[in-house]
Amino acid sequence: MAASALTPQILALFQPGPPLEYIPPPALKTSPTLTGFGQYTSNFENPKDVDFSQFKNIEPKLDKKIRIAKERRSKNEAHVQEEEKQWDPNANSNATGDAYKTLFVARISFDTTERKLRREFEEYGPIKRVRMIYDKKSGNPRGYAFIEYESERDMREAYKRGDGRKIDGRRVLVDVERGRTVRNWRPRRLGSGSAPLLAVMAATTTESPPTQGLRVCGDYCGPLLKRSRAILLLPLEAAAA
Repeated sequence: MAASALTPQILALFQPGPPLEYIPPPALKTSPTLTGFGQYTSNFENPKDVDFSQFKNIEPKLDKKIRIAKERRSKNEAHVQEEEKQWDPNANSNATGDAYKTLFVARISFDTTERKLRREFEEYGPIKRVRMIYDKKSGNPRGYAFIEYESERDMREAYKRGDGRKIDGRRVLVDVERGRTVRNWRPRRLGSGSAPLLAVMAATTTESPPTQGLRVCGDYCGPLLKRSRAILLLPLEAAAA
């Protein structure tokens, strides 16, 4: 096909472009001349004239970290002791009415509302009150709540069947309200753990079975045997020690 048969618009596509503009290469940078520092050694301080006694009181870095950790620990212990003196679950005006009808629910999703929690746990029986715990400063939910049932039997049913229930994508953990039902129990912020339960077991005679020792803290401690394997493995003599 002859080029003359093409339209001017197509022929313009094959026309050579303008020549590239010549740009000279950049000038080479000259490195600065390096000289030694031997000429400045006369300005250095003579080690014989230095008073090294001023460096004796400098605290090493590791000792400083240990000291700060001890100060924080002692401050935290003092704060815990002060909080423990003021902590009285029986004097809490916001607590539920009957502690033996109250179920503790933890690991709750922050998107879960009291209405949703009530609807999920009403399957086990009529609920008298649902109390979701919120942060006093930010107002955000703290991830746990207390549910008071109309009857103690419904609370026991929820305690047996409600553990691990999936609500809003998270599996919740249920337990009894230990603050007013378990003797010598303390919340986690006051150093809670298995020690109070072990102390309850140690308070009983060694001849009694573990279930009798746990009945001191209420009628709901029996299922704790299947949860806390450490209680089964630790003898009463070790708990007493």
